[in-house]
Amino acid sequence: MCPAAQTKVFAGGSIDHAVSNDGKRYSDLPNAFTYRKQLVNSCTCNGKTAGGLVRVDVKADPTLRAGDIVATKELVPVV
Repeated sequence: MCPAAQTKVFAGGSIDHAVSNDGKRYSDLPNAFTYRKQLVNSCTCNGKTAGGLVRVDVKADPTLRAGDIVATKELVPVV
C-alpha cells in the first residue's frame, strides 16, 4: 500500500530469516534493517515524507474481502 515506493514482499517466522518469492533473503539486501537505525527521505509511502502514510479510500482498498470489518465514521458496505 505504498504507491510511491518500490516494494517487495518477504515472508518467514521473523524478518531476520524472511525470504521473498524469488528465494532472496531480506537480510541479504544492501539496505536490510536500515529502518531500525534511521528514516530515509527517499523511502516513503506518500512520496513526500519519510515514514509518511498514503491515504486510501476504504471503498477502493484492494485488500478487502467480503466479511471484513472496517471502522469508519460512516457505514460503508463491503461487497
